[in-house]
Amino acid sequence: MSRPDAPRTALRVKPSGLLLAAVFLLLSRSWLLPASLFTAAACHELAHCLALRALHAPPRTLTLSASGASLYVPGLTRLSYGGELLAVAAGPLCNLTLWALLSLLSVDVLSVFSGANLLLGALNLLPVRPMDGGRLLWLLTALFTEPYTADRVAALVGAVTGLTLLSLCLYLTATTGGGLFLLPGALWLASKGVLPNGAKPAKINC
Repeated sequence: MSRPDAPRTALRVKPSGLLLAAVFLLLSRSWLLPASLFTAAACHELAHCLALRALHAPPRTLTLSASGASLYVPGLTRLSYGGELLAVAAGPLCNLTLWALLSLLSVDVLSVFSGANLLLGALNLLPVRPMDGGRLLWLLTALFTEPYTADRVAALVGAVTGLTLLSLCLYLTATTGGGLFLLPGALWLASKGVLPNGAKPAKINC
């Protein structure tokens, strides 16, 4: 249970985040897909926040930008590797749990929300920083070895994953044109994947 005097989490939205949301809404053919994705993202971040508060490390701010969401958690460095693993895994686990439960229902509207949760849960489990999966890989490796080895493993796996996704997007773009919309994100992930995770920061990025 979190402490009663735990500070509230302030929400900050950068202009790039507003711009990306506006472009996505303009390109969407209906309101259902963006509404489902935004709701799934809200559930993801709420799960992170609740887990952190339960671990007595409440997030101070939640910042939204074009590159995703970032939780500033001053008490994150005080958590054990196991505690941070729970906090980081809470987001994608929430999405995947919602996907599994909603998949049992035969409702067309809920099927879109179910798919949005599957997409966000799987995407955030990619072993590339700053995705949750990249942080989980670093934490698991550091838990069983030490931070230096974790840096090297996370950098290698992240680089391979990022470059593989970039190659796939380039192939789809060259052959079908279907990967063009995903290309900026693949480039961004490929550039992030070659960087080491480093020591535990006071942020959780999604």
